[in-house]
Amino acid sequence: MTTLALCNVVKSYGNENVLEDINFEVDDGELIVIVGPSGCGKSSLLRMVAGLEEITAGEILINEKVINSVEPRDRDIAMVFQNYALYPHMTVYKNMAYGLKLRGIPRPEIETRVNHTATLLGLESLLDRKPAALSGGQRQRVAMGRAIVREPAIFLFDEPLSNLDATLRVRMRLEIKELQQRLGVTSLYVTHDQVEAMTLADRLVVLNEGQIEQIDTPLKIYQKPASVYVAGFIGTPAMNFLEGTVMPGSADRIRLGNGVILDLPGLGLQACGSINVSLGIRPDHIAPCSMEQADFICLVTAVETLGSETLAHCALNEPEAGEMPDADPGKPFIVKLNGNHQPKIHETLHLKVKIDEVHLFQTDTGLRINRT
Repeated sequence: MTTLALCNVVKSYGNENVLEDINFEVDDGELIVIVGPSGCGKSSLLRMVAGLEEITAGEILINEKVINSVEPRDRDIAMVFQNYALYPHMTVYKNMAYGLKLRGIPRPEIETRVNHTATLLGLESLLDRKPAALSGGQRQRVAMGRAIVREPAIFLFDEPLSNLDATLRVRMRLEIKELQQRLGVTSLYVTHDQVEAMTLADRLVVLNEGQIEQIDTPLKIYQKPASVYVAGFIGTPAMNFLEGTVMPGSADRIRLGNGVILDLPGLGLQACGSINVSLGIRPDHIAPCSMEQADFICLVTAVETLGSETLAHCALNEPEAGEMPDADPGKPFIVKLNGNHQPKIHETLHLKVKIDEVHLFQTDTGLRINRT
């Protein structure tokens, strides 16, 4: 049984905090994915857990024991890197066996572990090859195999799939998930790819500029993002945002910047007063409708045909208006349509919003306004 905990962890370079007040726990056998854009501190956090970087403040604990001063080799952690880090002059077998040899593991046990892991990963026919003779996916399997043979307490993955093509990345992330569940090893995985994060994680840690925005299961984060940042980062295509104001004295009504008034029953906004809000609507929670039912009308400015679905980029206007606005390329309103629906550029669409699926955030804090 292995648990990992980060308590009030801070990482600074000079006067600049790269990570600030990081707190979360990884349960035994759990796969936690840390997701966020480049530069938000993901890899620094992982390297601190591995012992490759010192923490500025706080504590890192494995099985409730503080390991801040424990050497990397003594932490019982195996790390899979972005660039594979294989020895080019060694065969697959020797790459996988090398760490065990350095630890003084007897040769028969090394042979047993390597052969067992090679079979687990489908590498048994490649043991005599060198890395140059392998594909990207095969090299990644060797890197994972080198970690698995050590039988560590914790796996750390530092964007291991970023060098693979899209098709291979999909296959490899499914294999990683299946393998991690089969082995039951406590794991911490870093990626900037939110689709990868959503499909792999038992729970997600969403980082933004060195701070945790939200920790929860992928589905709960998608359904109830805690902030505007999380709402805009998680989900493909990204959530649409419209600025508006709560109408004082009204029964959950919001006036948007383009003059549209939306009724949002169940939000309990009467107590909020006349505050500024950001209304979040996912592209798949908007549907074409008749003119009489429309919450919005819009002008199609661009179309992406993806086969099973079509993404229409639009410029919005209020239903009563007779003229269409110019397109705003900086902030498009995206609608996800059935793949058979192919609107033309400059075509008018009448749209109905799924009111019970909208998200509301307070403009000054960026935090979610929960439904009552």
